[in-house]
Amino acid sequence: MRYYMTSLEKTVESIYNRVGIDEPNIPVDEIARKLGIELFYGKKTFRIDHIICLDSKLSKEKIKEVFSHELCHCLYHVGNQLDMYELYRQYQEFKADNFAMHFCIPTFMLQKTIIPKQKYHAATFLADLFCVTNEFAFNRIEHYERQLFAAQFHQRISMCAENRTNYSTAYKVNKFF
Repeated sequence: MRYYMTSLEKTVESIYNRVGIDEPNIPVDEIARKLGIELFYGKKTFRIDHIICLDSKLSKEKIKEVFSHELCHCLYHVGNQLDMYELYRQYQEFKADNFAMHFCIPTFMLQKTIIPKQKYHAATFLADLFCVTNEFAFNRIEHYERQLFAAQFHQRISMCAENRTNYSTAYKVNKFF
């Protein structure tokens, strides 16, 4: 089966390739440095331009998740969220959450990994491997499974389209549609 990577998955892979990272569990400090992002730790999490401050009380797993979310804002979003329309702010947050899911557990790395079949074990395994929380890993597995299902569905539709007869002629003759 052929897997069709989304533009986001390709973008994430391109970011990692650009900075020479091809394995999981690289510290966020190193990722930030390679991307030219200034990273600080303090009492709150926030982002201003290409500066990210992370709450120092967060676990290392949450730090990676939050860093990836804020990285999306750095790379792709402009404006002060305090001054924007609520729906647009929510849109940016949704996009940042989706980016974080793919940045923390990139598809190109996931595809090279032998994952346990049982979802609970797979989530625990990926959480350890990619240094994220179990819940985050579980959500990423479910997202990846939906993408795999979509790829299978697309492949079946394509096979049907290649193997079919001319349906417009069949309809006129057999009236089976």
